[in-house]
Parts: sequence; C-alpha cells; structure tokens
Amino acid sequence: PLVYEHPKTKRSIEVPEGFVTDLASVPRLFWAAFPPCGQYTSAAVVHDYLYWEQPAWCDRKAADQVLLTAMEESNVNYTTRTAIYRSVRAGGNSAWKNNSKLKKSGAIRYVPNEHMGFGPNDTWHQIEQRIRAAGH
Repeated sequence: PLVYEHPKTKRSIEVPEGFVTDLASVPRLFWAAFPPCGQYTSAAVVHDYLYWEQPAWCDRKAADQVLLTAMEESNVNYTTRTAIYRSVRAGGNSAWKNNSKLKKSGAIRYVPNEHMGFGPNDTWHQIEQRIRAAGH
C-alpha cells in the first residue's frame, strides 16, 4: 500500500496494494515534458485513488488540492506542479464523472494478489477478464 498523510489536516490516505492507476494522466503529446512517471508519481497515484473512490469527505477540488500539496511535498518544481495542477483543474471533471459511472457499473480497479502474476504483454482487458472469471 501507499500511505499519504496530508501535512495540514493530518488525514491519512491509504492506497491499497493492487489499485490500478495510469500514473500521471498526461496526453502522449506532452510526455517529453511530463512523462507518466516522475517525481510526482506518488502524488498522481493518491490523486487517481481519490478520483476513483470519491470518499464523502473529498470532492474533486479537494482531490486536486491533495495532488498539488503532495507534489509540493515531493519537491516537484513549481513550474511542473503548477502546470499539472492547472491541467487537472481544467480537464479533470470528465474523469471524475466517468469514474463515478464506472464504479457504479461494477468496473474493476483493484487487482487481487492471486492475479498479480500478469506479464508485460497482458492488456488490462485480459487481466480484468481473468479477475472476473475467478469471481472477484
């Protein structure tokens, strides 16, 4: 699991092992400047988790603020964290709404331990099918 404690609120956010994330959701066109993995990876994972779970205490704006604060704590430079934060604020609404719909429809976002042995060529669709076939 990945545990993040907000420095001001002291709220602890635990992203469980097996949570499926796309890391930083950056369009491929911008990967040279902002690759999906970077100094902001942990912040992006916590943010993805909040966008998926949408806990009662956390609306979209609060989730985006956690992303910004976590990037700052990870020493992501001001220009990068500001660009990522502003992009999420501008374009994240559709992801927030889509996650809500997907979750209600029974979409899977956790890989149980017994399904962690997937290979580098397995697609998410294949992994998801195996999880469903096993009754998870």
